[in-house]
Amino acid sequence: MLSERTRTVRVLVLGDDVNTDLLHPPRFFGTTQEAVLPGFLAGYPPEVAAAFRPGDLLVGGRNFGCGSSREAYVRAFRYAGVGGIIAHSFARIFYRNCINAGIPLAHHPMLYRELTSWEEVAFDSAAWHVTRVSTGDTIPLTPPPAHLQRILAAGGLLAYLALNAT
Repeated sequence: MLSERTRTVRVLVLGDDVNTDLLHPPRFFGTTQEAVLPGFLAGYPPEVAAAFRPGDLLVGGRNFGCGSSREAYVRAFRYAGVGGIIAHSFARIFYRNCINAGIPLAHHPMLYRELTSWEEVAFDSAAWHVTRVSTGDTIPLTPPPAHLQRILAAGGLLAYLALNAT
């Protein structure tokens, strides 16, 4: 059964050691959408960013988000509408920055080798699995710990803190 947090999206498959400078090069650092958004995926060929649609997932291998810990890339992800990120492993600061921004992250050791870029999947961020639209195969993901899932459900750390302020 599909949850209310299931949506059909496409995946952009990236490799191992995806550096934040590829995801959002330093020359696009800023605080406004106009300054930050043009840098989204600017370390890749221009057609990659042009093909990305809000809601699409990023899928990678080991050490996803290594490199800079600056948060401008998180702003770019939010402005671009990244629907979530699935990888074998994440750089720790990248992982927490995304959780704090309300961007769902999950682990899967081989998904980046099983899917192809722009393939459609149904992503269920409540049951934490993806279903390949082409085959109907459901692939379980390892979700974040429960306390981080509560932050994601609230929409990010600031929203979570506002909901839980006393």
